[in-house]
Amino acid sequence: QESIGAHTGWLGDGPKWVCDPERIVEVVIDRTKLYRKKWRKKNLQDVGCLIYSIGVNGQGIEFEYGIQTLLSNIAHQKYSKHDKDQRKYPFCEIHVFDPASWHERLSEMPSGIHYHNWGIKGSASSKQNEESQKGHIENEEKFKTFQETVEELGHVGRTLDIMKVDCKLCEWDTYPDYFASSGIKYIHQLLIEVHGTPEQYVNKFFDKMREENYVIFHKDPNTQDFGGTCQDYSFLKLRPEFFEL
Repeated sequence: QESIGAHTGWLGDGPKWVCDPERIVEVVIDRTKLYRKKWRKKNLQDVGCLIYSIGVNGQGIEFEYGIQTLLSNIAHQKYSKHDKDQRKYPFCEIHVFDPASWHERLSEMPSGIHYHNWGIKGSASSKQNEESQKGHIENEEKFKTFQETVEELGHVGRTLDIMKVDCKLCEWDTYPDYFASSGIKYIHQLLIEVHGTPEQYVNKFFDKMREENYVIFHKDPNTQDFGGTCQDYSFLKLRPEFFEL
C-alpha cells in the first residue's frame, strides 16, 4: 500500500491509499502490449493508464499530482530509463471532475491531468432520487452522469486503473453507475470516501461492492468533517475465483 496526497496521520481529509503501484504499472504495460497486438487493425483499444478523480473539495490536486509522479517515475525507471524522450511524458491520463472551478486557483495544470468543470450525478430518474439530490446539487446543468462523462470523453470500453471519489454525498447516488452499465470495462482500484451511514444506502453499497468482486484493502477515518462520520475506503477488484476458495 502507498499513501498519496495529504499528510499521513491527518484526521481530516487525509491521503488516499493505493495498492501496489508497481503492479499497476506492470498491468498497464501488459494490457497495452496485448491490445496493440490484438486490435492493431481495429478502432478498439484499451491502452495506457487511465484515472478518474471525482471531487477536489479544496484539497487542490495533491492526490492527482502525487499518483502521476509516482507511477511515471516507476514506469520510466523500469521501462524507459534509457529513453530520454519517453521520460518527458506522464504515464497516466488523469481526469478530474468538480463543478467548483478549482482549476482556476492553480497557476498551471500538471502534464497529463485534465480538469472538467462538472460534477457527477446519479442516473436514477425516480422522484425520490431527484429530491435526495436537491440538497447538494445547486446547479443541475453543471452535473453529468457517469455514463454521460465516459461517453463524452471517448472512454467507452476502457479500463479505469484507479478511480478516486470524494464528492460529499454524491457517492450514495452515483455508485450503482460505476459498473456494468457505465461503459467502462471495469475499475481496478476504487478509492472512495463515504459520508455518514444513510440507512437507505449503506448496506446496499457494501453488498454491491462484494457482488462486483471488490475487497477492502485499507480504510481511514475522517473525524474532522461531516460530524466525524466519514470513512475513506480503498477497494481492489479481484477475480471471481478468489471468492470461491
